[in-house]
Amino acid sequence: MGKSKIIKCVIWFLAFALSVFLLLVIPGGYSQSIWVTFVFDVIAFVSQLILWLTIFNRPVGSKGVFNRYPTMLVSALYLIVEFIICIVTAVTGSLIPFKTSMIINFIVMVIAWIVLLMMILSKDHVERIDSWQKDHHVEL
Repeated sequence: MGKSKIIKCVIWFLAFALSVFLLLVIPGGYSQSIWVTFVFDVIAFVSQLILWLTIFNRPVGSKGVFNRYPTMLVSALYLIVEFIICIVTAVTGSLIPFKTSMIINFIVMVIAWIVLLMMILSKDHVERIDSWQKDHHVEL
């Protein structure tokens, strides 16, 4: 396994362990909203790890890194938002109803994946436009 892959896995594991630890240790008892948040937290972290190890695994040049940056930023923001949801759910405990917790987690997941998929699909378009601009560049 390459050095960058190991670093990605360590960062992922530390963030996941911290979010699960805080979610399960802070509250006095476990309500349905805590378990729903736990399930969505696991889904978020595992799906982003798979994304990191598959899409961002191929070596690319500086242009490829630039094209991947927005997708990686959205992926990291999704994990940060999920981490914040874990902390809020852990602190509030049973004050958040089950349905509210389910709706919030589901909406965040769907929005994150829509944006991620749109960015992944638009990568080819961005590269085509970039090459078109280079081909039509007029030097003075």
